[in-house]
Amino acid sequence: MKRKNGIFSFLSGIVLVFFAFSHIVLASEITKDSIINLVNKSRAENSISALAENQNLDNAAKDKLEDMIKNNYFAHTSPTGVTPWFWFEKNGYDYKYAGENLALGFSSVEKEHQAWMNSPTHRKNILNPNYKEIGVAVGQGIIDNNLVTLAVQSFGAKDENSTGIKEENNISDDKSKELLKENKKENKGIVLNTEDANNQSKGGGSNIGINFSKLKELISNNRGFTLGSMWIISLLVLSACIFFNFLAAMIIIFHQLIENLRKNQEIFKVVHGLLIMLLVGSIIFR
Repeated sequence: MKRKNGIFSFLSGIVLVFFAFSHIVLASEITKDSIINLVNKSRAENSISALAENQNLDNAAKDKLEDMIKNNYFAHTSPTGVTPWFWFEKNGYDYKYAGENLALGFSSVEKEHQAWMNSPTHRKNILNPNYKEIGVAVGQGIIDNNLVTLAVQSFGAKDENSTGIKEENNISDDKSKELLKENKKENKGIVLNTEDANNQSKGGGSNIGINFSKLKELISNNRGFTLGSMWIISLLVLSACIFFNFLAAMIIIFHQLIENLRKNQEIFKVVHGLLIMLLVGSIIFR
């Protein structure tokens, strides 16, 4: 009986070790390579070409991560107003498209990647076919008095023609403060990203940059339509100017007529009487 109990205990121990080992394998460590592997696995599953690791993007992600730890923030824009695109340019990555995903507080790379993929905006960055290269940085630091693991994904495509367009639509960084409080209470990982819904000029991050970029694209792609539209707009502006000038002239003439009538009281009384008769007549014969 003791022998059977011993065998049973031995087998149970093997099973427990197996499950513990399986858990360790399944819950992989968050590293640069593991993050890139999962990104390219998701892209392959969606028939999108893999991203090549780029040293400049690695450096951009590393600089961003160190800046967040140094200045105690978790957001795309630093407390001093430094945007993600600063790190791309600082590290000599001349981009046409660029984007950034951030993560904080995850215990495994699988959970972190799943959180990115569960968010439509993060998923869109990971599966964006415009991106050709990736850089990643992972590290630990004190954020909001908590020791956490941070991860930065920097996506990019080099600008061959120096047209300087980047894709950006930041989540409000104010929201990151709320998420940090939630992370404190529930010990959950959180993610932030830059979306790729809008094109922006390389030098700017405002809506003005978006509008001028789209206007330039519209003019280049629809030259005939744009020229016709400009003719119509010019005619409308000219017509408006003529109308307002005519209206101003009529006001001046009417004003002069009233002044002259006031000076000649007899004519003024006659005109006044005729106007009253016309008004009464229109009321009676309506």
